[in-house]
Amino acid sequence: MKYAIYYIIISIQLFSSNYCKAQSATVIINEIMADPEPAVGLPAVEYVELKNVGSGPIELKNMQFKDRSTQAILPEFILKMGSRVILCPMTQREEFSDSIASLGLDPWPRLNNLDDDLELISASGISLDVVSYERSWYHNTAKDDGGYSLERIGLGSGCEESQYWRASKDISGGTPGEENSYRLEDSLPPVLLKAFGENSFTVLLQFSEGVSSLSIPMMIMSLDPPLQVDSIYKKEENILAIKLGDELITRRKYKVRVRNTIDCQGNLNSQEQVAVLVLPEKSDSMDVVINEILFNPKDGGTDFLEIHNRSDKYLNIADWQMGNWQDSLVNQRKIVTENFLLSPRDFLILTNDINKIRSHYPKSSSALFIEMDLPVLSNTAGSVAMANTLGRILDVMKYEESYHYSILQDLNGVSLERIDPWGISLDKNNWMSAAETENFATPGYQNSQASGQIIANQRVSIDPEIIIPNNDGDRDYAKINYDFEHGGNIAHINVYDMEGNEIVVIASNVLLGLTGFFIWDGTDWRGRKVDFGPYLVLFQVFRTDGSTASWLGRVVVGSNF
Repeated sequence: MKYAIYYIIISIQLFSSNYCKAQSATVIINEIMADPEPAVGLPAVEYVELKNVGSGPIELKNMQFKDRSTQAILPEFILKMGSRVILCPMTQREEFSDSIASLGLDPWPRLNNLDDDLELISASGISLDVVSYERSWYHNTAKDDGGYSLERIGLGSGCEESQYWRASKDISGGTPGEENSYRLEDSLPPVLLKAFGENSFTVLLQFSEGVSSLSIPMMIMSLDPPLQVDSIYKKEENILAIKLGDELITRRKYKVRVRNTIDCQGNLNSQEQVAVLVLPEKSDSMDVVINEILFNPKDGGTDFLEIHNRSDKYLNIADWQMGNWQDSLVNQRKIVTENFLLSPRDFLILTNDINKIRSHYPKSSSALFIEMDLPVLSNTAGSVAMANTLGRILDVMKYEESYHYSILQDLNGVSLERIDPWGISLDKNNWMSAAETENFATPGYQNSQASGQIIANQRVSIDPEIIIPNNDGDRDYAKINYDFEHGGNIAHINVYDMEGNEIVVIASNVLLGLTGFFIWDGTDWRGRKVDFGPYLVLFQVFRTDGSTASWLGRVVVGSNF
């Protein structure tokens, strides 16, 4: 039925006496021996095999077979439906067995070893088949230097031909007059994988395999909400482009419905297929942030980076880059080269081994992954930066091993999580070890230490006021928020016990921005956990105009019993 589909689409049977007049796609060039030496098992003779893929016998008399420089006329011969015949030089026809149907031609279009343009033309002047072969079509360097034929492994009508030719797998080097040794066993029709808005007036449909251009006049396509379709054309082997007369609207979801698509083997998909389409927007700095990093993996594990789209935009991250930061992006490498849509609030994991991450962190099994070659992530300290397609820096973060929770004894396999997605990436206080309850990492989902955007009704606030610092992801630390109307504030922050003994200095003469936060994780100046009970937080501010202000808050260190 594969051939029948093509035949119905592009051929018309015209009967003259008892034989079909050859039309396009009824007789094809099926095998080419362009370089027979050194011979492997066949005669050292150039040949071309023709095959009748039509629905009846075909008369070959007065057909023309030609290459770039020479043309030959075929003698009288009836090629039965489904059968084959060999064309070869007249003087070497007897080299083939009598069991192989063959036609000797004089003159013979001498086949070039590396590449040539072959054409078969009907007696009425219709081009039946054109093959412009190249050495790369062998797809096997051990067989492209002589002795092996090129065999057709599919019709390839409306598709890139090089995909449908291979070097013969037969031990003799070819299969003249016989079924080809290398056949593409494909009975599955093309599947619509995704629809993508290339721009406001162009939609790209990506399929699971090469799609024949014969799909275009047959295909039934619609969009919901409805848009005018002006034209459809083939952009790449597995991508069809839709030109619209109406403009796509950003942040609006469309449903694309498609039916009647054909692959390069003639398999028809008549079922309706549906994909969701959204037009991507331009990215800006901090639309997407670096959200989690594992730079010191478990034994046998691997590093990962997590990026998070904190914006309301749908973003195409094709050709975005990750790298290290040395006053500019260095050691950069592309995240992905094909269109890839990152939806609002999406988390995306970047790693060089997806299976290892899924194995060590099972909750990531349903996460969004891209496998890529990561930039260098040192086990002790380093940096990571991200840039969009235009090279604009989207985010930069630096890390040190000391950013981890101080009481952890083993940091292998423990990720650093971003606390506040709207906080400053270069602020070390915005990073903390992932919770033990999450197996010390949260690749592809909400960070265990994440907090919301700071909204302070007072100039200084503490949240929560009761902490249980056991690294379970629940109230492990107190967040000391500040929110000032004017800049120029220098902070000094201390924690005291109820007897007035200084426990730790959180900040000393730190120049503040308008808003921000500090973290106290329930440890003293030596990094040891403090005793249970209440503690006082003194937040002192010295302004550049000479004025001062102080706030006193309380944090209770508790425990789960």
